[in-house]
Amino acid sequence: MNSMTSDLVLAGGGLANCLIAWRVACKHPGAAITIVEAGPEPGGNHTWSFHGGDLRPDQLRAIEPLIDYRWSAQKVAFPGFERSLDTPYFSIRSGSLQRFIRSLDRIDIRTDCRVSALGQQWVRTKSGEVINASAVIDGRGPGRSDGLVLGFQKFFGREVRTREPHGLTAPVIMDATVSQHDGYRFVYLLPFSADQVLIEDTRYSDGNALDERSLRRAIDQYAAAKGWTIVETMREEHGVLPILLAGDLDHFWSRPEHTVARSGLAAGLFHPTTGYSLPQAIALADEIAAHWPLDGAA
Repeated sequence: MNSMTSDLVLAGGGLANCLIAWRVACKHPGAAITIVEAGPEPGGNHTWSFHGGDLRPDQLRAIEPLIDYRWSAQKVAFPGFERSLDTPYFSIRSGSLQRFIRSLDRIDIRTDCRVSALGQQWVRTKSGEVINASAVIDGRGPGRSDGLVLGFQKFFGREVRTREPHGLTAPVIMDATVSQHDGYRFVYLLPFSADQVLIEDTRYSDGNALDERSLRRAIDQYAAAKGWTIVETMREEHGVLPILLAGDLDHFWSRPEHTVARSGLAAGLFHPTTGYSLPQAIALADEIAAHWPLDGAA
């Protein structure tokens, strides 16, 4: 059985663990960091957004290199009501996160590599390799939800190009004027250019089933109702996020496997209503970097 040693092993290469790797690498250049990611790229295929007031000024300055789009306002719409909010809004795309993480020294990124087991100071991969470390953090997404009462935010998004300019000048973070299906439904819009827009159909539901075909068709219908002709679908993204309704957090953290530190959705670190996780992820990354070095138990 092969083995290697690292200072920090991050199981899962999602947003939370990538930000931890970045902040520790920046503040402690000598640290050897390993990311073990089951997919082909760290960060996957996502767009992360946040409001101007979600981060402290120093956090916003730190994350500046990752920001792809920024707007000075945002809009919401409901049947009979709409409002424009003078609150800045920002978006980061997974490609920017991937390029940035790969540019950093002393971060070993293992993609297409699945974790079979882990402990506070070791990770074993499906191939049988053991990576020993001073500390391990598990950020492989939501796991069992014992002790929690959850709903789900399900979304399916298509980044499209329209034949004519779509006319949007700011994000529409919630267009709830649409017909209601499968719980509470709204459409989320991010205008990336005059003829390029991310259209995301979102449902707050009791169940976590995601019908991609019907959601893809619903986006076609929404675009047609807006008078937009889609000439190209450039990218698709989808996901199911947990929404915390109630729970016993002592029970949630009491299982034996919780002796391994966790990050991101695996740790319940997301906004309980919106499902947004970037503000919590950067706050956690800053805390870990500020208290480095840490061993697995700490």
